Amino acid sequence: MKSIPYISIIFLTVLYSMILYNSSLRPKPYGDGEYYEGAKTIVSGQYKNLEIQKGLVSVLYYVSPIFISGLEKDNHTHFIYAIIWNQIINIISLSIIFFATKKRYGYKAGILVLIFSFLLPIHIYYGMGIIAEPAAYFFVSIAFLGWSNCFLTKRINKYTILLIIALSLLLNVRQNYQALIVILFILSLLSLFVDNIKPFCIKYWTLFVTVALLSLSLNLLTNKVDMNRGQFKSLVIKNSLILGRYQLRDEPFNWTFWDDKIRKGSVDYKHCTDTLLYFKEKCGENFQNCNQIVFFRWLSEDILNNKLLTLRQCFAKILQTYSFYSSGMLHSGLTVNFKFIIFHVLINIVNYSLLTLFILFLINNRSYIINYWIFWGMVIAPYVWIFALFSESRYIFPARPLIFIGAAVFLSTNHNKIFEKISKNIYFK
Repeated sequence: MKSIPYISIIFLTVLYSMILYNSSLRPKPYGDGEYYEGAKTIVSGQYKNLEIQKGLVSVLYYVSPIFISGLEKDNHTHFIYAIIWNQIINIISLSIIFFATKKRYGYKAGILVLIFSFLLPIHIYYGMGIIAEPAAYFFVSIAFLGWSNCFLTKRINKYTILLIIALSLLLNVRQNYQALIVILFILSLLSLFVDNIKPFCIKYWTLFVTVALLSLSLNLLTNKVDMNRGQFKSLVIKNSLILGRYQLRDEPFNWTFWDDKIRKGSVDYKHCTDTLLYFKEKCGENFQNCNQIVFFRWLSEDILNNKLLTLRQCFAKILQTYSFYSSGMLHSGLTVNFKFIIFHVLINIVNYSLLTLFILFLINNRSYIINYWIFWGMVIAPYVWIFALFSESRYIFPARPLIFIGAAVFLSTNHNKIFEKISKNIYFK
């Protein structure tokens, strides 16, 4: 009986994987190519040719499936091994989430997390490509396991170490979550004054200092082993600052790909292209003649000159990132028909219902809201990046499991009240 949830995780993961593999609803097989090419370079031993465009940990994550399949195999074989690897990691991750939720909040909450995870199997969807999300999902599950046991005692225990390692690795995999370090710093300061977290003052400072140092060390190591010494990242940030200022600016509901063919005639795309050309003329083709201060100065001036527009843009980005939509399906030859619309309407009804339950969970625990930082911290941390730079719905994926957990906990502890209210309303009508 105890093994049924774990058997269900395996069975449903395999089933969904087979369905997605034979459908058009999949991410790009090799992502942007950097993790796949990086993993192949490491397996081949040609370290001098290693390019780390984003995080080193994401590249190392894919070394195992490339090594097991054999470097001499073709790209498609590597892809098959990689997605099998991803789904094995997904099974382990969801099993950890179920175990930690059940242990902390009860069996009902654990089962509801599984139900929600398979109602919106976004982790399986991202597992169908050689991208960073499966690794992020794994580290989030470990972080939640660490957090759920870390603050049961004042002492630094093995779960504290687990939480530190998981967060540090997560911040290298998904670098748009670096604001978590700032959140940990604020919590550390609050632990000096706020009564209900004072007992954990040493623990919060330990978390902040070690996560900050480990995260910094991993970033420095990434730049050291990268043959371009971080030049690509600098170029990406400069590009993203410009893209981010025009994304959803005058067209708040144009969520299509940022692409010449798809965005033909788009006002936002035209203004963005014009600004990029201006900076290329001023700073060189790769912006090499201007440092990032020039771009941040331009960004701050543009925000100050367009305050209301920027505010609307931020709300549009929140709506975009928390909605489920498949622009990939839209531009893979699939026409927008009744089935397409119904699919997106239904999936977003479930999505926003769970988001509502998660918000109610936070409200319900408002007295302990500081201690529940892993929930709200994971939700708000990426928005520093999203508001300032480019926005994609996958950027908030690491927060999804925690939204499901919060929704499950609220529903498991309040389901009798909810059903009672619903039945009363139906009766009186």
